[in-house]
Amino acid sequence: MNRSLIRDIVGFLAGGLLAALLSCVVFLVLFPLPPSKPTDHTREALALLALVNFFCGGFIGRRAFSADFLSQLLLSVGGSYAVMVLLCVLASLDIMEMVRMIGLASAGILPSAAALFLFGQRFPPKPESYEF
Repeated sequence: MNRSLIRDIVGFLAGGLLAALLSCVVFLVLFPLPPSKPTDHTREALALLALVNFFCGGFIGRRAFSADFLSQLLLSVGGSYAVMVLLCVLASLDIMEMVRMIGLASAGILPSAAALFLFGQRFPPKPESYEF
């Protein structure tokens, strides 16, 4: 395996796990889990938030861990937010529910991207040597 592939895998996993963890903590602080009832969908919302944040945070984290400039993250961040809006529309959420879900996702994604960008700056990729 080459170093850039390993760096991409580490960035994806770290970004995904950190984003999912942070968003779930914020969710649980703001919306404590009530006792399970058939009409309450808080647990499902938490699970979907964690899943979406894992993938969005992973794709952004993969790019952030290898980026030289913050502007290189714009496409990944913009694409992730477009996917989140699309998923909210497909789930038939109203505007306030959409704002809440995207806000909760942002609580995980943005700090995760910032942390991995700073970590990537602290430990820049080493140039690969090619042997013939």
